[in-house]
Amino acid sequence: MGTNIKKIDWNKIGLAIYPYVVILLGIYLMIRFQILNHAVLLTSDALLHFQRFYDTSMQIKTENFSYFQTNFAFSHSGRIFNAVYGPFLAYIGGFLLLLVHNWFNFQILTVFTVLLIAGIGMYRLALKANVDEVIAILLALIYLQFGIVAGILRFNFMAWGAALAPYAMMQVLYMINDERKPILWLSLALIMSLIAQVHLLSTVYIACTFVPFAIYALVKTSAKKQMIIDFFKALGTTLVLTANVWGGLLVLYSHNKISLPNQYNLYYHVVKYKKFINLHGFLLISMVLLLVFQLIYVLTHLRESVLNTMVTIIALVILLLASSLMPWAQIQAHFPSLKSSLQIPYRLAVGASPLILLGVGISMTN
Repeated sequence: MGTNIKKIDWNKIGLAIYPYVVILLGIYLMIRFQILNHAVLLTSDALLHFQRFYDTSMQIKTENFSYFQTNFAFSHSGRIFNAVYGPFLAYIGGFLLLLVHNWFNFQILTVFTVLLIAGIGMYRLALKANVDEVIAILLALIYLQFGIVAGILRFNFMAWGAALAPYAMMQVLYMINDERKPILWLSLALIMSLIAQVHLLSTVYIACTFVPFAIYALVKTSAKKQMIIDFFKALGTTLVLTANVWGGLLVLYSHNKISLPNQYNLYYHVVKYKKFINLHGFLLISMVLLLVFQLIYVLTHLRESVLNTMVTIIALVILLLASSLMPWAQIQAHFPSLKSSLQIPYRLAVGASPLILLGVGISMTN
């Protein structure tokens, strides 16, 4: 009796994994200098986050837990940080620090993880919009070096929100393309809850990015009642899954008599052109030209793709709102509290960045 052994199709396996290998190679090239020099990059953000992760690692090690106070870091001052800044991620980071033993290993692993999540997310988002696979890989590599996500190289943790943004922006595809069920309430609730547990402000900015797409979907869909029901399902589920975050904020801000977060000059922290820098709120001339060409293409092919038109126009509007073209000096003069709440206007683009690249990918595919 013969055995029917299925032959392994290595070509098929290779084609399935090569996009991820390319992304991994791109990440390695980005951090190769730091790896070869065995260097820990100490920025102001790195020192800040090292302290909060050290605190949670010591809480785990000593089994002396304190959700609000940081008793081991920040000079044992009891400063409240993790409770309002990604509590879920803080304890994961603390556990990771105990496993890898030193700051070099911790920083390399953290940067690598953020970039890998971001690259795969951008690649999958592009594929979901039927972008050509090679172009989708190219977009993933560009996204790693564009805007907020690249800030992880300086250990800026808004990059965590940017890394998860492509997964959130997949919901936009349903809002535009699916007239019958424009809101998948469970997946929407899960991704927004995850982002809130990692970086709360990113949740706010990404939710704002959803608004114009949700309005379009509500106008277009014939199942308006079901869409509204699904929205409240998503909202309710998110509130339950993030109760520790907003609950902590309610406790603190109803009794806080010490101090608010740092204040920033809104006018200075905007999206702007920079000759040699392409991270945080800075754009290289090559990226500016790419945005200009994308806008020209969309305006001359308005009826070709509703998805391309919408993601491009809305993303560019958000980028303009986050730039110096907005009168941020006058805005902060009238609403000074924004200096400690909004803080940095270029963060508004956290959801717009993957969308503008998605539009570029659709144009290139067409």
